[in-house]
Amino acid sequence: MNNPDTRSIFNVPAKGAIWVAKYLRHIILTAPAVSMLFCSASAQNISRDSLVKLTAAVDTFRNIHPIEKLYLQFDKPYYSLGDTIWFKAYLFNAAYLTPSAKSGLLYIELTNDSDKVVSRQMLPVANGMSWGNITLDAKEIPEGSYTLRAYTNWMLNFGEDYILKKRFYLGNTIQNSWLVNTNIKLLNEAGTDKAHLNLQFYQLNKLPVILKDMELDVRDGKKIWYKSKIQTKMDGSVDVGFALKSNTKQLTLIVRDVNKAGEGHQLVIPVALNRPQDIDLQFMPEGGSLVTGLPAYIGFKAINADGEGTDVEGVIYDSEQHEVAAFKTIHKGMGTFYFTPLAGESYTAKVTLPGNLTKIYRLPQVQNGGTVLKVRNIAGADSLAITVTASQPNGSYYLTGQSRGIVCYASAFNLVDHVARLKVAKAAFPTGIARFTLLNGEERPLNERIAFINHHDNLQIDIKPDKPSYKTRDSIAFAIHVSDKNRNPVKANFSISVTDDSQVKTDSTGNNIITKLLLTSDLKGNIEEPGYYFGNDADGRLTQQLDVLLLTQGWVGYNWKDIFSPQKKELFAAEPEFTIKGSVANAFNKPLKNNHVLLFSKKPALLLDTVTDMNGRFIFKNVVPLDTPVFLLQARNRNGKSFNVGVTVDEFKPPIFNNKAESVLPWYVNSDSTLTNYVKTNIITKTEREKLIGGHALKEVVIKAKKIIKDSQNLNGPGNADVVIDEQELEKAGKKTFLELLQEKVPGFKVGFMLLSPPPVSQKVVENRRFAKFIIDDEDETTVIDKDQYWYYVNSKPVKFIIDGIPLYKIMSIGANEPAIGNITDYLNAHSAEDIKGIEVNSSAKYTSRYLPVFWASKGITPSDLAFIEITTRSGGGPGIGNTPGTYLYKPLPFSLPKQFYTPRYAVKNKDITVKDYRSTIYWQPNLVTDNRGNATVSFYSADIKGSYTVTIEGTDWNGYFGSKKLVINISGK
Repeated sequence: MNNPDTRSIFNVPAKGAIWVAKYLRHIILTAPAVSMLFCSASAQNISRDSLVKLTAAVDTFRNIHPIEKLYLQFDKPYYSLGDTIWFKAYLFNAAYLTPSAKSGLLYIELTNDSDKVVSRQMLPVANGMSWGNITLDAKEIPEGSYTLRAYTNWMLNFGEDYILKKRFYLGNTIQNSWLVNTNIKLLNEAGTDKAHLNLQFYQLNKLPVILKDMELDVRDGKKIWYKSKIQTKMDGSVDVGFALKSNTKQLTLIVRDVNKAGEGHQLVIPVALNRPQDIDLQFMPEGGSLVTGLPAYIGFKAINADGEGTDVEGVIYDSEQHEVAAFKTIHKGMGTFYFTPLAGESYTAKVTLPGNLTKIYRLPQVQNGGTVLKVRNIAGADSLAITVTASQPNGSYYLTGQSRGIVCYASAFNLVDHVARLKVAKAAFPTGIARFTLLNGEERPLNERIAFINHHDNLQIDIKPDKPSYKTRDSIAFAIHVSDKNRNPVKANFSISVTDDSQVKTDSTGNNIITKLLLTSDLKGNIEEPGYYFGNDADGRLTQQLDVLLLTQGWVGYNWKDIFSPQKKELFAAEPEFTIKGSVANAFNKPLKNNHVLLFSKKPALLLDTVTDMNGRFIFKNVVPLDTPVFLLQARNRNGKSFNVGVTVDEFKPPIFNNKAESVLPWYVNSDSTLTNYVKTNIITKTEREKLIGGHALKEVVIKAKKIIKDSQNLNGPGNADVVIDEQELEKAGKKTFLELLQEKVPGFKVGFMLLSPPPVSQKVVENRRFAKFIIDDEDETTVIDKDQYWYYVNSKPVKFIIDGIPLYKIMSIGANEPAIGNITDYLNAHSAEDIKGIEVNSSAKYTSRYLPVFWASKGITPSDLAFIEITTRSGGGPGIGNTPGTYLYKPLPFSLPKQFYTPRYAVKNKDITVKDYRSTIYWQPNLVTDNRGNATVSFYSADIKGSYTVTIEGTDWNGYFGSKKLVINISGK
């Protein structure tokens, strides 16, 4: 078969962002200019101009909708409560991998398993960089699984695949903590799936937890469907067996110590049920489809219930049960095989599973006609071999090759006898993922395939310690030199972390700045051990396995439909800097132009003035929100008055993310020695934090001042209540709603149900002497109750809400005395901490006795039956909270400015100080810059634990090149 006649218009070698700049200049100066395969006599009359128009459409779309990529380096991979997360953020323009000019604000938030935000920060970004820290205060953050998300407002336009996420478990370690090793066996007995669990409990000192009586709850989500009383053996173990439901893939075990002399232990143990019959096996033909009569290269991927790849093997059969191919995984549940599908056939895979089980999976349906795109990436070759085959013997097509959204290659060609074979120089692409798209003559995409181009041009980092080994509390110094692949010095920006290997296990195959920016940020889903693919590839095996990964993994990027459709306006605006924006309107909501708007602030002291534009919009720039910023904005009409004028400010609207439940093992489940040591030293460090004077611990004396709520209508007097939330706490709460404040700050506050009929036996029921029965816990979720039957409670007592001395039901009554809880919930969610000065909770008879005769005069009700929550607003006008006309109180998120990482300096004279130094993170420097000769130095002191440290340094030259290096140094005794 003959190859099409081709000629090259341009072919510029890849040189990272520098190459991109040259490439773009080349297009501008010599357009039309694309590295083309071009048929000399096109039957479909595809012109050079149409090919250039196609590539120009891609470039135009990319320039209007530039994507950002974000990478965060952390000081270590895991944390516990009381610890601090240190991080460095790198924000890139995805096309050029240069500093993003689109965004100057970065948001970082920490959410729990219920997707409730427990911490949110706003950080300024300068030259693509920012760094900071998150203090994990055990008083504000309970133990559990958490997700850290980092994003810019602009990134929200492109979906959650671009949002940086990190999952981890935060434990609250104590001296008497328990550990547990789990082992699960899944069996099928008489047609019933059963789980046999062996749990072995032991203490931090490795001694078994012997002869302990415990309660075991097995939960599927929130539903409890198995309970048992268990007792540990002399070796701390216990065996449990129970039947499984057919559709259950994840269980949660809750184990409680029930001994009267016990110490209140409770362990939550997630268990993934990796049943062979639940393996998800998918077949993905190269290019997207199986086409009758065209040889197919099929990728497949097998995933367990825990989301990890698993090994499988099997045979492909046609509809007559004739074997046509065999397959077997080669890495992480992935593999490939060849076969040619026939007309009218359907194909199935018979897979051999562990336990001598077999399962049948269907392959994608065979198409009667179409095209197949094959890309062969051979390690060491300077070109990609691309083959296009089609059902039709001839036809005209386009082929484009993009990298980072930039068209690096484009060709127009005709088929000759069903086939076209093309060679594409790898030098036309920078290092990273190349996306090839086959389009027909009408510019309709037909097939796509991605490949990884590796020029091995990452930054070279040399770290030279000043000594071969070090002692404890010794001075450590490094000389760092950074160069390119040709050993030319490079000026670059890095972050460096040094961790104690006895407490922190660093992962050489996990994500780093190279794998994130060049690989995983362009792919969908979880990529297991991405660093593995960047290892030594002398035999080409890693290139092959990486190509299989790209064949079986979805990818992110621009959609061709969006490129060819009319330009859409992005929903989320870019934020190049912090601004205060809003609008001014009259009483009829008509925008007012040329209206003066004043901005006042006490801290920092500011008085600014501006005027609205034609649309009634205003903006204040060069304002820095520090500490707890409070800005008062006032709009004035042409007469200098605020009468009949309304002002609103564009508030930050927290994005809503998909809270996909992902299991994170707690630190105490199947812990290795490194993690156990980390926990032990954390416990010791907590006790060592008190400064010692003369060998005696200086005891902390805590003096609690009485909280007073100004202008409170509390019948017991301001501040006289069981729980008081004052203005200082409310300022820290920011924009949290009344409901969020009550749920977080008031012990025992929850919603319950008022029953009109007896509840199921499985539900826990609390008896109230003067009222009907109320469900406080509904674990089984089996009862559907109308929202008007819900009540709020404090310690099982129904709550009456009083706003500035006025009962809430006065403005939303639906009956004799009480509003519907749905209305109350709407009210509590409609107002935030910014609207009020304080909250006082009166739940004990001591404080409710004054409220009862005033707000609940029913007979037979005692002060112990009810709770009253008094809320004091800023306006003082009762439940109908409102603002002063023409004014707006604006409390934005403050800039979170980084703290200085503490690095002790040990002189010879104080080396024997009593306080021990057991730091897990020995050193953290987020802003290390090499000079023009590529050099930099760092120095710090070692701690008190002998062994070894791992030095991790990552960074970029901001021209599309990255470096990542680990080095181990030895720490001997004194």
